[in-house]
Amino acid sequence: MTEESNAIRVKALEDKVVSLEKWQSSVITRDAVAKVDRQHMDKRFDAVEKRLDASDANAKNFFKLIAGAIILAVVAWVLNGGLAGGGPV
Repeated sequence: MTEESNAIRVKALEDKVVSLEKWQSSVITRDAVAKVDRQHMDKRFDAVEKRLDASDANAKNFFKLIAGAIILAVVAWVLNGGLAGGGPV
């Protein structure tokens, strides 16, 4: 092998190393951006989860209110003679 062919091989290897270093840099950057995006999405999902928990609590309270109103109406109907078959007095 001549010095010229060795120089060509070294140049080709240097070009490959430069190309691999650029690729590695782009991969590291892409991974860092993806990590930040995941953290942002985690925060957003946590906020949505908190809002859903609050809505769930409100819905439970609403259904308790409706059930209480129905029970109260039935009790009032019974106390007004609803079971006696006579109707209100």
